[in-house]
Amino acid sequence: MRPVTLRITALLCAAALSVTACTAEKQPTDTASATTSSTHTTNTTSSATATAAWPRTITTTNGQGQPTEVTITEKPTRIVSTSVTLTGELLAMDAPVVATGTVNNKPPLADADGFFTQWANVAHERGLSAAYLREPNVEAILAAEPDLVLISASGQDSAAELYGQLADVVPTIVVDYSKQSWIDTARQLGEITGHEQEAAAAIDRYHARLEAVKAAITLPEQPVNIVSLTKEPGVLNFFTDASAQGQIFTALGFTVVEPDPNLVSTAGNHANRNDVKPVAAENAALALTGNTVFALSADGREAAAVLTSDPQLAGTPAVRNNTVIDLAPTAFRIDYYSAMALLDQIEALFTA
Repeated sequence: MRPVTLRITALLCAAALSVTACTAEKQPTDTASATTSSTHTTNTTSSATATAAWPRTITTTNGQGQPTEVTITEKPTRIVSTSVTLTGELLAMDAPVVATGTVNNKPPLADADGFFTQWANVAHERGLSAAYLREPNVEAILAAEPDLVLISASGQDSAAELYGQLADVVPTIVVDYSKQSWIDTARQLGEITGHEQEAAAAIDRYHARLEAVKAAITLPEQPVNIVSLTKEPGVLNFFTDASAQGQIFTALGFTVVEPDPNLVSTAGNHANRNDVKPVAAENAALALTGNTVFALSADGREAAAVLTSDPQLAGTPAVRNNTVIDLAPTAFRIDYYSAMALLDQIEALFTA
């Protein structure tokens, strides 16, 4: 499934109006300064989008992954995000999201309302409501009276199966965040919602913070592994440098090593993905070659304790040297807020 691309088929702002008049919006409430410009590329069209009027026609995909076009007649004012991953990006750019899908496995990933902990406080401050509990529900989504619905193409927070029912009533856009960074996803959402400037400001704040942390830390011995526990005992998921987590570590100067291809499982949900490599329990010791290991758990377990207490891993470099480090659960799913939180944790760990 390809990422959403944006084509503007509307009239451009009249020549007499300045770019500011066409695009000026309320800035995000985050108080961090924006001192660094983003140098990353995106799959959406150029910044000319920022000067375009409405309506906008979006080339997206339907529930079956087939290309389709959706026209948004006016700038959205009531957005429902069925994806908790997308919701964080929308909040970071002050988009008018009024309801969101939720997380079923509450703490440590989410609060009691099913909101990711990294942005739950912001959501509550802005009066965001849960669109539904547990399974996606068309009636509940439409009850929020959205003028735009956003769906993730894949992942546990996908409601792609509801696309047809929703698209018959309200403009519905599918976004595939699994094949791009959170930064690219933020840019896409900014252009789709008309919040290009706010998305760019959030990205700039992140880059400024990243450069500050990079200058402040002393790297541990390289290379490193980033792993997460799974529901199956001993089975580990290894995040590559292409993963959202790996991209942050790599940008800070870490060398993220992934398992030898011969050790990677070829079956299961993560098979053939370039961002996560699953490794069976019998191969975990051979794959865990990092001198430092950053460990994640989505179910409340202390991942570092689990790894260091496993006798099969006793001879691995990080376990032997006591350099297995728990990452905060917020790092499990990266958006603007969790990316900033991860930078804070890395700074605290490696600043003298």
